[in-house]
Amino acid sequence: MPAIFEYALWQAHRDMGFSLLGEQLNFSKTIDFPMADVNGPYFQAENGTFYFNQTFYGNQPDENGTVSSDPVYQATALTHIAPPIGVRCIRDSKLGYADVDWQGSFRSFTESAPQWVDSHESGDQWAFGQIGDAIAGKFTEILTSTNSPTTLSLTHGLYFPSYIQAETLYRSIMLAHAWDALELMYDSGYSFESAYILPNTTSSRASTVMGPGVIPPIYVGVLFAIWTVGSVIFGCVYGFRCRWSDTLDGYSMFRFGADFAQEIKDEPDFACASEFQECQALWKLPGLVGDSELQMDIGHITLVKRGNEPSKGKKYR
Repeated sequence: MPAIFEYALWQAHRDMGFSLLGEQLNFSKTIDFPMADVNGPYFQAENGTFYFNQTFYGNQPDENGTVSSDPVYQATALTHIAPPIGVRCIRDSKLGYADVDWQGSFRSFTESAPQWVDSHESGDQWAFGQIGDAIAGKFTEILTSTNSPTTLSLTHGLYFPSYIQAETLYRSIMLAHAWDALELMYDSGYSFESAYILPNTTSSRASTVMGPGVIPPIYVGVLFAIWTVGSVIFGCVYGFRCRWSDTLDGYSMFRFGADFAQEIKDEPDFACASEFQECQALWKLPGLVGDSELQMDIGHITLVKRGNEPSKGKKYR
């Protein structure tokens, strides 16, 4: 027989007593998916006063043990009553033991009730298992279990920014259902404190995780050999040659700027404060590094125009 679990949640907004604090919090009173035509423990009288029906969940016996059928109403400091929300779950499952193989499938299932007994006053077991009693009255856990915006911790206590919505309640109940399944599967054990050695158990046969591939090793070795020989050749040919500095350091920039001191001094356009794209004088500066004195025996490295390439066999200052 399928098990039916119903969870109804009634919410109301209380008067915090601080009007300025209430305006700053800006509490949202919207309910997206309410339950229609469902009464609740809170109601508002014609004179605007809010009451709590203490007998909504059933009349309690008095000091003499007498149960009265008359309702008992108590005035309460509320400012708004939200329509109720709820979740109805239908679960059809069986509890028991089975042999589970390494692929995740099971066999030899034997139905068996759990070892613990969790029942209410009538003696019947909860329809939703142990989780049916665990989630009763857990209001803030609905938010924390779904990573919803948590309560606001202020000087006068905890405040909620809005009502709990039906979608949040649904996700929380589904997570509780999954947690209940894990509790049944692992018998509420999360450590190895109660572990013991079972000498008659067997495991899978020993084997290597990695094995030979479909490509012969000779092809991979040839590729590595070509890469190694090429790296050695490039290193021997170019590794010991003289070369220019890999980076344009500050000293080089200072030297290149000093070479153009005379040209820049007589050109007022070079003092332009505009962006680089808008300063035409900067476009006239040569942008290559080369030999500015090709005809001399000892050259000079500075900024040059195209065509003044330095020679590797020449000395420079």
